Amino acid sequence: MVHCLIINNDTLRLPTDLAPTHYNLSIKVYVPGYVDFPSKLEHTFEANITIHFLVLNVTDKLFKSIEHQEDVQKVIFALSSPLKKGQKYEFHIPYKGFVRKVQKYVQPKGIFYDSYITVKELIDIYYLDCHYHPPKCTTSVSNAATLETIDQGGSWLTSNFDKTPNVFLSVSMEEMLGLEHGVARIYHKSRFFSSSSSHSYEMFEQMFQAPFPLSKLDMVAVRAMHGLNMENWGLLNQQMLLHINWHTNGLETW
Repeated sequence: MVHCLIINNDTLRLPTDLAPTHYNLSIKVYVPGYVDFPSKLEHTFEANITIHFLVLNVTDKLFKSIEHQEDVQKVIFALSSPLKKGQKYEFHIPYKGFVRKVQKYVQPKGIFYDSYITVKELIDIYYLDCHYHPPKCTTSVSNAATLETIDQGGSWLTSNFDKTPNVFLSVSMEEMLGLEHGVARIYHKSRFFSSSSSHSYEMFEQMFQAPFPLSKLDMVAVRAMHGLNMENWGLLNQQMLLHINWHTNGLETW
């Protein structure tokens, strides 16, 4: 009698309950010749090693679909069955990239959230005032005046806005400059700033064919974002650079 072994996925796949009892790990280190220790080192230690098995043809999938919403940068995982209360579930989502800040907050229903911020927030708001603020009792997100709001039923509102100005401009005249070794206050140059600012307005009016000051822009601040918003895009910021020669402790150039 001849026994034939059929080679297929079932015969080559390792059992799912397989647990190794002994590991023989050999590590050879390649180092430059001037390093004063042997390149081959034997060491005995105890460790927990995780081995990942690739299991094919899984029938009890946890996720039945994954939806990517690129416009809002959102990923939705649809579960194949509801999660059971009292069970322990672990979700591992690998990410390769830069994480600038991690924020934790709790929603009114008591659900905990972790927010991972991967972009650098705008820093202009730290030293420039916002000249355009959202009006009170605002019911819609807009960057111009709201012409009409139509209730579509449920939680949907359709808003029609006025035409967004092409350019909006403001002038910021700073009298305090932060330096690496101290702070310098400038007073006698304020008249120059006022004169140059008025001429700058005239120049921009002719360039963009838009009268200043422009109409107020309606902005929005979302509480859950915990972010900083800078509404003054296109801000004309006039500041005077002070270069100090710290070796002579005198004014070098303006």
